[in-house]
Amino acid sequence: MTRLRALFAASTLLLAACPVAGIHVLAGDLALAVTPAAPLPGDTVRMFATLANPGVDTLRLAFDGDCVVTFHVRSDPDGAIVEPAGEPPCGSVSTTVVVAPGAARAFEHRWIVPAAAPHAYTAYAILGEHHVPRDGGRDFKAGHRSNEIAIQVRPR
Repeated sequence: MTRLRALFAASTLLLAACPVAGIHVLAGDLALAVTPAAPLPGDTVRMFATLANPGVDTLRLAFDGDCVVTFHVRSDPDGAIVEPAGEPPCGSVSTTVVVAPGAARAFEHRWIVPAAAPHAYTAYAILGEHHVPRDGGRDFKAGHRSNEIAIQVRPR
């Protein structure tokens, strides 16, 4: 049992050090919604990521030329990422996102469902790497992932 506890503690530390698994707890909430959730091949799926600030302080996030939000779609049969296809279309311009207490900021993306045989996909959004002002400096934060939404493509 002691060995199992040591293994669990070590794996927790490794996950915290991993840039993907160590995604930080965001001061706001990033939520994804899609419509329609059961499209036909060739349909356009609209994906909405909402960054909400439930706190009492203004949320100020600085992005140094990285995407503010990227939208991802994973093919469930094989796990392949089908969206974004290639590199996300982000510019190199620095962006600051400010969300007042109790407010939200929405981001939208459209994905055209492939004409391939109907099957399941999973969609999610990722808030990009950013900085948060802290004590006169900037505190680096890794990306933050939204909830996942199942998309089931219906046959024509």
